[in-house]
Amino acid sequence: MKIFRSFILIFGIPGILFCQKNAKYDSLAILKKASIGTSLTYIFDQLPPRYHEYTWSTNASFSITNRLFVGVNGLWLWTNSDVSGKNNYHIIGAFAQYRALQTKKVWWFPEMGFFNGNYCTCGSDEPYKKRNVNYFAIGGGVGIKLFKQFSLDLAFINYKTIVKAPFNYNYTQYVIGLDYNFYLKKKLFER
Repeated sequence: MKIFRSFILIFGIPGILFCQKNAKYDSLAILKKASIGTSLTYIFDQLPPRYHEYTWSTNASFSITNRLFVGVNGLWLWTNSDVSGKNNYHIIGAFAQYRALQTKKVWWFPEMGFFNGNYCTCGSDEPYKKRNVNYFAIGGGVGIKLFKQFSLDLAFINYKTIVKAPFNYNYTQYVIGLDYNFYLKKKLFER
């Protein structure tokens, strides 16, 4: 139920903004821009016990205003360790991203979100599987336009585990990804 309420808050506020008018363009501000992206990251520790982790992330977002984007993100993690062997995990949730500084080719953004998954960084040095682990994510990055509608996404996101445990640590993901940015037809949203 807590997750449902969180999603209502995250998507309810954008729903209110949907009804707002952007005075500069005299049209609705929502859904002018959208983006889908993917990234693959790798973390390793070669010292005994050895640990390898691959994270594939996919996301989709849309604009609320010219600078504010909201969306969903899914992370799929595959680990291989001398201690626990091969495992897989997931983290899925919603995020908001604000393009604080932007030009036509480069933009910097802070990002935050709420996620749920089964990747528990709690109680031991090595992550383990636990159902319904919640995370509060905060981070930032930069987007660099490559060509046409493609951009490079470079970011760091820190996932704070919200779980009752005597000891837990955050999961930090670096992102080197590719985004496809597209614009919806303006006349669909004109008054």
